[in-house]
Amino acid sequence: MLAAADRPDAVADLVLIGPFVRDHGPAVVRPLMRVLLAKPWGPLVWRSYHRSLFGEPKPSDHQQQVSAALALLRRPGRWRAFRATANTSHAAAQAALPRVSAPTLVLMGDRDPDFPDPEAEAAWVAGRLNGAHRMIPGAGHYPMAEQPGAVLDAMLPFLAEVGHG
Repeated sequence: MLAAADRPDAVADLVLIGPFVRDHGPAVVRPLMRVLLAKPWGPLVWRSYHRSLFGEPKPSDHQQQVSAALALLRRPGRWRAFRATANTSHAAAQAALPRVSAPTLVLMGDRDPDFPDPEAEAAWVAGRLNGAHRMIPGAGHYPMAEQPGAVLDAMLPFLAEVGHG
């Protein structure tokens, strides 16, 4: 989204999947997250929270993918980078919203636990971008991994409509 705002000539269409484009929750959450994700307990806290991010049905290779992703976080420097990402403010993304001109589709799982009301968030983002939103029923925060067929079924008509499919 930031690329679409800063380089509109380089972004023809935009599909945002479960986007974070504004900060949510009380200000105390960010420092609390820093503490919760600190070592040595941080990886355990993340593994526990990570389980809540998926809807139903889970893909047949779900456990393999989760194990691989968590293994990557054990590599040198990865946990520090992950913590920095988890504590990022989205204020710059929110400020950039009015500068995005690319046709936009927002996709979100209707069970995404990162948002109190995933559909309201998807509609809010799409509204700020003069775009459209589609919900993926039963999906959590990672609809592209959980239900790739449903995500593709939503994306292809959008891309065909805007002339890039």
